[in-house]
Amino acid sequence: MTKRKNPRPNMMDVAKKAGVSQRTVSNVVRNYQHVAPQTRERVLKTIAEVGYRPNNAARQLRSGRTKFIALAVPDITWPYFSMLAQAIQTEANRLGLTLIVRETKGSANVERQTLENFYTGSVDGLIISPIELSGQELRELDLGIPVVLLGERIHDAGLLHLSIDNIGAARQMMDHILDRGAKSFWIVGDSDTMATRSAGKLRKQGFIEAASLRGVNENAWMQLPASPWTLGNGYQAVSSQLGTSTPPDAIIC
Repeated sequence: MTKRKNPRPNMMDVAKKAGVSQRTVSNVVRNYQHVAPQTRERVLKTIAEVGYRPNNAARQLRSGRTKFIALAVPDITWPYFSMLAQAIQTEANRLGLTLIVRETKGSANVERQTLENFYTGSVDGLIISPIELSGQELRELDLGIPVVLLGERIHDAGLLHLSIDNIGAARQMMDHILDRGAKSFWIVGDSDTMATRSAGKLRKQGFIEAASLRGVNENAWMQLPASPWTLGNGYQAVSSQLGTSTPPDAIIC
């Protein structure tokens, strides 16, 4: 068997050249704090000179952590999800984690495949905004890693679940436009689809409750369906009415 002409430098090579133990090199690589500054500087300089690269896979096996987390969302081009991904990426960077983003396109099959792909322990945790998967399916998958649910569709999965108060938020929106003197308005995005049913239903409830409390007649507003909630669909919904209806005092999207 022939030897490689240029074998990859290892920790022993660094230790030998720097005149320290392998444990010291390991402590420097892991950024262990209790290493003398002069020793740390010498080891880092030697690492650069010999071109040593830590074996992350081996370190992950020893620690039991991958330092990867996953975010699964329907469509990363939707402003809400792109802003969400950016915020999670910022926090992941702060914690020294790597973020993996998967698009599910709101398909139950893709959502299921995404979850099953992470079953092997390739990530330390998963954040997901499911569109078609049920709470029962999520419970049965039992990924063995922390899972955080986003959105309003599922409330019975027994998992950490983050969402907003859609009814309360819609009430505030309606109060705001009424306080500004609006007498007529369009509600854009009132759609009974899998992607919008849960949040849309709750927001519509909030609008109607606030309007009723203020004595606003239901004839004062028009509902314009748009699904999914993208800039293009919102534009199309409003444009389709501009030529045939009198423009309202306010639009709620």
